[in-house]
Amino acid sequence: CINELQKFYEYGLSTEEGAVAKQYLEKRKLSEEQRSKFSLGYSLNDGKKTIAYLQQKGFSLKNIEDIGIALARSNGTADSNAGRLIFPIKNANGQIVGFSARKLTSGDDAPKYVNSPETKLFKKSKTLYNFHIAKQSAKHDGFVYVLEGFMDVFALDTIGITSAVALMGTKLTEQHLEMLKRLNVEVRLCLDGDKAGQEAMMNIMSSLDKAEIKYRLVSKPGELRDPDEILKQDGEDKLKIYINTLVDPFNFAFNYYKNTSPLGSVEDRKKVIVHFAPMLLSVSSKI
Repeated sequence: CINELQKFYEYGLSTEEGAVAKQYLEKRKLSEEQRSKFSLGYSLNDGKKTIAYLQQKGFSLKNIEDIGIALARSNGTADSNAGRLIFPIKNANGQIVGFSARKLTSGDDAPKYVNSPETKLFKKSKTLYNFHIAKQSAKHDGFVYVLEGFMDVFALDTIGITSAVALMGTKLTEQHLEMLKRLNVEVRLCLDGDKAGQEAMMNIMSSLDKAEIKYRLVSKPGELRDPDEILKQDGEDKLKIYINTLVDPFNFAFNYYKNTSPLGSVEDRKKVIVHFAPMLLSVSSKI
């Protein structure tokens, strides 16, 4: 059922109505080849057409409800992703397990992104976007970038880096850590340069330390844009420089505290000491 739904979404992108989604992708500098590689689609505005298509293919309403897109309305069941750009989410084996749908219009209170609910197939805590592709090239590259969203994965793909996954949020779970550890390569953490993104990187550092995963962090103090924005505004060369501006955990944490904490209170200073003491104790230098 979920694979037929994907075909319908891909068809939707090729329709006259889907032109609005195509324009959005062109604006974001996504090539036709990338649209195909990442199986992007569009859900038609009339959400009842999606349901009718799947029923014509022999699927029951129960089958459709099980994949998490059936929205019950007074005038019948419709697709909850209607009128949105579709990003299929695949598991580690490359099988579609869910969808993330982005709205293309403004002026209403609907959320920008709607993700598939948890189903038998889709468990967010066990899924890293693009892992099925990244795992194939990471061993050869010797690294994997951990990013915040789909668009950042596409931006790195544009500059030839396929070893990149997205968290679809900023939480790294135990299952994600296991997936990354199995790759046995350097993790390169690159979340947004804003306060929330930098805080999330600080939190993730302790998880990576506990899991004994080697890692570095992309850090350019003062750069608040994400990779997708850098690509769009400054071009490929600037993104390559940014993505290769890597620091070790000690320097990242030092810069983080230097730039965010005035250390005016005893409590602030205590936090810094608690954070740095284990790092300093692990340094083998006699200094």
